[in-house]
Amino acid sequence: MQRLVFGLLLLLTLTSFHSKGPKPNVCNLFGSIYVEENQAFADYKVYVEKSAAFADLQVYQVTSRAFANKPGLWYNEPNRAFAKIKIAFVENRAFADFSIAYTDSPAFAGCKK
Repeated sequence: MQRLVFGLLLLLTLTSFHSKGPKPNVCNLFGSIYVEENQAFADYKVYVEKSAAFADLQVYQVTSRAFANKPGLWYNEPNRAFAKIKIAFVENRAFADFSIAYTDSPAFAGCKK
C-alpha cells in the first residue's frame, strides 16, 4: 500500500513539473520589461527568433517607459520593482512560453495575429 501511495505521489510530482498551462496572450504584452537571470522568478520564458516570420510577437525597444503603450513596444526596465512584466530568455524554443523577434521599426511591432 505504501508503495502504491509513493508511486502515485511521484507520478503527480513529475507530471506537474512538465505540464504547461495555456499559452499567454502575447498581444497584450507591452510596457516595462525586466529581464530575469533566474527563470523561476520570471512571469514568462521567451525565445528570441532570428526571423520575424516565426515569432509570436515582434518587439521594438523604446527609450522611455511612456512610449511602451502598445503591444510589442517594450521598455527595458533596469529595476525589477518597477517592471510590469518579468521575462527570462531561454535558448530552446520548446521551453519558451512564446517567441519574439526584434524589429527596427515601431510600426512593425505587435502581435502576429
